[in-house]
Amino acid sequence: MILVNNFILKKQFFFVPLLLAFSALIFSTYLFLVVPLLVLSWILFIGGNKLVYPFVLTAFIALPGDIGEGTRTVINVIGSITLAVLLLKKYQFNVDRFVKIESTLFRLIVAILGSMIISTLISNNIIVGAKEVLRQLIFFIIFYMFYSEFIHTENVLSILIPIVIGGVIISIGICYDLIISGMQLIYLELVGLGKSGGFYNNVSAAGGLFAISLPLSISFLFLKKEQWSKLKLIVVGAVVMQTIALFATNSRGAIFSVVVSLLLFSHLLFPSKFKKIFYSIMLLIGVILLHPTTAEILNLYFRTGRIFENTRYLIWQIAFSIIPNNLLFGVGPGMFKYYMYPNLPVMLGTWNERQIAYVYENSGAGQAHNFFIMQVTELGVIGLTVSVVLLGYVLKTAFKLIKMTRFISYHDNVLAITIFSIFVGLLFRSFFEATGILTNGWLSRDLPFWLLFLSVLVIKSKIESHTL
Repeated sequence: MILVNNFILKKQFFFVPLLLAFSALIFSTYLFLVVPLLVLSWILFIGGNKLVYPFVLTAFIALPGDIGEGTRTVINVIGSITLAVLLLKKYQFNVDRFVKIESTLFRLIVAILGSMIISTLISNNIIVGAKEVLRQLIFFIIFYMFYSEFIHTENVLSILIPIVIGGVIISIGICYDLIISGMQLIYLELVGLGKSGGFYNNVSAAGGLFAISLPLSISFLFLKKEQWSKLKLIVVGAVVMQTIALFATNSRGAIFSVVVSLLLFSHLLFPSKFKKIFYSIMLLIGVILLHPTTAEILNLYFRTGRIFENTRYLIWQIAFSIIPNNLLFGVGPGMFKYYMYPNLPVMLGTWNERQIAYVYENSGAGQAHNFFIMQVTELGVIGLTVSVVLLGYVLKTAFKLIKMTRFISYHDNVLAITIFSIFVGLLFRSFFEATGILTNGWLSRDLPFWLLFLSVLVIKSKIESHTL
């Protein structure tokens, strides 16, 4: 009887995307939706709810708006509706049964939205700000739907593996670009003139994903569970592909973030061996730099000769001219772009102005290329304070988790060390990039960071329940 009921339940759910796929087939404009919807119906029929959440997570991360804004919107809507249906089915519209968010996190979310609303109300364009607030609110609703599903489960890998799969999918697109271009794009990458983002047209966004997915993939190699030993070859392949893709993005902030994360990971997991690892890396770098050809390639790739001529500094100059007159509440969420040209520090028509124009025209968000500068410019000191408190809370909670798991579970301890190390790497990256933490609800950019923190809370909840 239970099997029959489960079959009927799955049948009811898988019928919805199947019907949508049939509709998409009729209206040729939406033919691109047929395959993913059919895949979703197959997942619902075979695996039920347990496979739906990882599938939707992967779609949110790996299918950015760069593939087509309309396409991305439809994917987000289908994914969000699927999550909402599963949530309402689980709790039967009974508000009292809904999972309550951890109190400190809830207060921080309220503070984030509150600072955005206040800044919007005193900005010069309430409509732009209102859109950003709405998008951020929708982001937190989506995050809550994942939170309510995973917080009391013990399978944190259901959250982490989709992040890695997303990184692998994006790396496939980048490696494909390299292959079809022959040596031309590879040569441009090596001399610092080429960048590739694959499905992500914004290479910084692709780099931001690799800053999380690559260290996470490497950490899987250190998990000692039996099932992981059988998958090590696949994990190694994922690491190699993402490493190639990371360097292909030519995103120095992301590369720096990964290096910091891996060094900290090595130090925390292998404290006795860390010195040997560190000195070996330094020796390798020294040997590379001693050879004129490889040293020149590295200089070109990392653009060391232009380190003080970066467009980023001009944009920071613009921000510093905006901040004094909007110190407390900022110019409003999403408004930085509209203040760039009124505060332009260079002459129109110059090379520097054209570089700024490229950022102005192509950056959907995060034009300031510094998370903290972006926050204080758009949301003022109040918004910056909330953001700093959020980062402090995230780092503190993740670090405490390392201590909690040290003598209880090697598996969870490795994951706790990995996540904390990634957070520290992302903190360093945030001085060079503005996206990936709070980007006004940009789903594909911010979701991996919040999923990492959700993983921390899931492991913490599991450890606490086992030690009571």
